[in-house]
Amino acid sequence: MLLKTKIILGVVSFVVLTTAFLGLAFGIFNNQFQSAPANLSENLISQPVEAKAKDVVAISSKNEVLLANSTSTQEPQQDQRILPDWNKIKQGLLNTGVDFLEADLQQMNFWFYEKGQVVWGAPILKRGDVPDWGGTPLGLYQIESKRAKVYSLAAYTWMPFAMKFLGKYFIHGIPYDNNGVKVPVSGYSGGCITLDDQTIKFVFDKAEVKMPILVLDNLNDNYQYPLSKVDVPRISASKYLVADINSGTVLLEKESQTTFPIHKLSNLMEATIVIENNNLNQNILITKDMVADQNEKSVARLGNNMSVVSLLYPLLVESSANASQALGSLWGKISTVNLMNEKAKIIMMPQTKFVDIAGVSLENVSTPQDLFYLIRYVSQTRPALLKISKSMWVRTFGPRPFDFSELTQQNNFSSQANFVGGKTTKDEAGESGMFVFNFKLSNNTTRRVAVIIAQSNDLKTDLDALYQWTKNNFFN
Repeated sequence: MLLKTKIILGVVSFVVLTTAFLGLAFGIFNNQFQSAPANLSENLISQPVEAKAKDVVAISSKNEVLLANSTSTQEPQQDQRILPDWNKIKQGLLNTGVDFLEADLQQMNFWFYEKGQVVWGAPILKRGDVPDWGGTPLGLYQIESKRAKVYSLAAYTWMPFAMKFLGKYFIHGIPYDNNGVKVPVSGYSGGCITLDDQTIKFVFDKAEVKMPILVLDNLNDNYQYPLSKVDVPRISASKYLVADINSGTVLLEKESQTTFPIHKLSNLMEATIVIENNNLNQNILITKDMVADQNEKSVARLGNNMSVVSLLYPLLVESSANASQALGSLWGKISTVNLMNEKAKIIMMPQTKFVDIAGVSLENVSTPQDLFYLIRYVSQTRPALLKISKSMWVRTFGPRPFDFSELTQQNNFSSQANFVGGKTTKDEAGESGMFVFNFKLSNNTTRRVAVIIAQSNDLKTDLDALYQWTKNNFFN
């Protein structure tokens, strides 16, 4: 059942409001599978965080509901997809009669909905630059605040009629400098959504704080994979998932909805939160209280003055606890953890929970499927983080007091040409990791595939086997 509008609008606390607000999305997500038999209702992919799903439910290209018991390796016999259908989530908002905003970054259109009807539509003038650091965040958000104008410390311009919807990201009018001269509207923004003067004035006057905003781009591309023809390899990992980033097609999976402690895989979510909520121009001086591990051999050393982006290298390449603590100091540990949990809900990771930023606690848990949603989001909006994870230089906005030779790379595929990026971790239960690869089709187009592995006895061997299985099945 869809949550009623009053649940969204009646809560004052921001964190509680976010939970109730995003509960609407999960409710709509559930209703995507409403044609399933009644006995499947407890096994949908939008279960509560604490739940441990035992089954995989996916919609085939023929709109049939497939149920595959995940106690053993599953080789999909039809086109199984695990992406949320944002169009149905949008339809759910329309059905409730909620006033909301929609930013379609693929078509570059902006829409204002009032009581389920479009009352204003206009082109988007600027969106964020994805390849660099300015990708506009995607997902279901809400207007957090409204101000007649806000000064951008990154662009040194004024943003008129600014409505914040996440961290440092706003919907606003055409920026102008201190002399009142408008900046050119060509090119990209730093991640904000820019509208023309008439549209932004209308939206600013009509929109209310806490109004939902749906930001969409790169929806399911409906690519059809052929059936696999190569036997499934022996894998030591207790859980794994191989799926296409753009279509959400599941190529192979085992226990992909079962939770497990993710430890240092948490670093990728922390990095995402840091990027989306902080000015990348600032530096951090490593102080004693930020040194979590005195024995850690990391470039995040006591006394180093490092830019926010340069600290992401030891965080993502080496799983540095010191770098995690330093970056967590920007908002404080508790606030950073809260932001990580809120982001997990926004990008539809219903079984994920964070209790610490560094990934030390066993209570930081997720599933292979939820981690697929995370690395898909990073791939589409924060690709620079994946470049960092494979030790590639990106724009750091400040001091970088180290060389690559000082970093201990933990990704075995980091030197491979088609490896996009990823993250690994290790604990007493085994090795885990999430990885992204580009595979070339016979027509020279490229498919981006994620491989998520949990609790493996030999991560490199398992990853090699899943990589070769994928390549031999679909890309030869």
